Amino acid sequence: MSIGNTNAVGRVPAAQLREAVQREINQGDTQTALTIVQQHWDRYSSSEPAHLLAAMRALPGEVFLDDAAFILAAEYLQHLIDGEDPDRFVTDPTIVNQALRSGSLQQQLAVLTSTSATARTSGDFRRAVDTATEARRRLTNAPSAEVAAIRMDLPHLALQWGSSLEIADEVGLDVQFEYEEAYRLGMASKQPQIARRSAGQLAWHHSRCGWLTTAEQWLQRAWTIGTPDPRYEAVSHLAAALIHLDRREVLKSSVELARMSAYPIGEYWSAALWVRSWHASTTAERTLLEAEIAAELDRRPAALSSGGLHRFALRAARLRLGYPIDNMIPGRPGEHALAASFEYRRGNFRDATEVAKAATHFEAPPRPRAVALTITAAAALGLRRPAVAAHQFGIARVLIDQERLYSAYDHITPEHFQELTQGLAPEGQLRVGRSAIVGLPPIVSSLSKREREILSQLPTGKTIAQIADELFVSTNTVKGALRRLYRKLNVTSRAAAADIAEHTGLSND
Repeated sequence: MSIGNTNAVGRVPAAQLREAVQREINQGDTQTALTIVQQHWDRYSSSEPAHLLAAMRALPGEVFLDDAAFILAAEYLQHLIDGEDPDRFVTDPTIVNQALRSGSLQQQLAVLTSTSATARTSGDFRRAVDTATEARRRLTNAPSAEVAAIRMDLPHLALQWGSSLEIADEVGLDVQFEYEEAYRLGMASKQPQIARRSAGQLAWHHSRCGWLTTAEQWLQRAWTIGTPDPRYEAVSHLAAALIHLDRREVLKSSVELARMSAYPIGEYWSAALWVRSWHASTTAERTLLEAEIAAELDRRPAALSSGGLHRFALRAARLRLGYPIDNMIPGRPGEHALAASFEYRRGNFRDATEVAKAATHFEAPPRPRAVALTITAAAALGLRRPAVAAHQFGIARVLIDQERLYSAYDHITPEHFQELTQGLAPEGQLRVGRSAIVGLPPIVSSLSKREREILSQLPTGKTIAQIADELFVSTNTVKGALRRLYRKLNVTSRAAAADIAEHTGLSND
């Protein structure tokens, strides 16, 4: 939710906001009164909604008649004051349609942006993208004089549009364009705080996609422009943590995650869980993170089904913790790389190769492409196709070396890594850190000791009774463990489970 922004005014304490607005109204300066409310929206809408709403109610009634965005803003603040979930605020379509039909350019963009932000936070990503795109279209087609009149609003609007596209998992150039526009316009209009915030979100966007060099450049801008604002600093530290992980600088990544925890994470809550899952190498860390993911899913039950960044990040985190994944969304490189990693860990090398294809084309972002190529190379070894493996790994190495995206090697076993790199220089680009797959075991790591023992017996061909005798347990214990095994491994037959045991080395235990 957001409302327009005009010329800057001095900062007013929340408790004095209504008095400041009323003073300007009494002096006949409605425009300055509006400016006070608009300039303090970001600061107080979440932390002090009651004071902000009181200030808005001091405005003349014609303000709300002239600008539907103020009606929506007042409704949103009341929604927060009533203790309702901000993610479940729904805008009034009648007000929206009225503003779009007869409102000024500023009113139209404010209403569209508010609608987009509300849809984004409620999980309606298609609507979030459509309204953000429509807002950009109206701005592009507007007369230059009207655009010039709202120049101070533009960086705030572009930032919101970029956020809607990003959280909806639109990883194309549109996200980058909106954030870069917000940064450029923020600098040009002498609004360094919005430029700082835009640079931080650009750093995250690029690091998530795997453009690490560019991400580092934006990160430096984010940390040298303006002054730190606790509300928006978390995403910069999250980006820094991911970059350090990719570069095998685990301690530095941990430091950035600690810094991130001092700030509210906001809409990047799922991304933070994903990055933290790379650090969960002990049973205690994994258990804690699993509990946090479960709590978030209880709070946001649609997060795994509604698509967007939350769905991808949660599935990626759960895969690293050993959980199976399913229901891939076709056409998204990140989803294909994730599914390929899952199939590879199960030992389904043909399926891993097939599903990885959509992420190996040159237009895919570096992260999913590097992962898909590395998995394809390792899977080729599993299928005894060394020439194919060498070719695919050669392409992957070029991409990984270019961005120093060493984390792509996490997705294959140490044995396949050693075979692929045999004869190559061991230092520099071919190092595997402690957070590689050797430190983050595949799906079988989620099994209990008894389940692992039974799984290791499946490739031997022994009957259930023979396995029970071997392990000194009852046949019912074996049958119950097998049912749990199939569910955890996401398989439906003993043969499929035995195949996983062989490919993960359990059959040799």
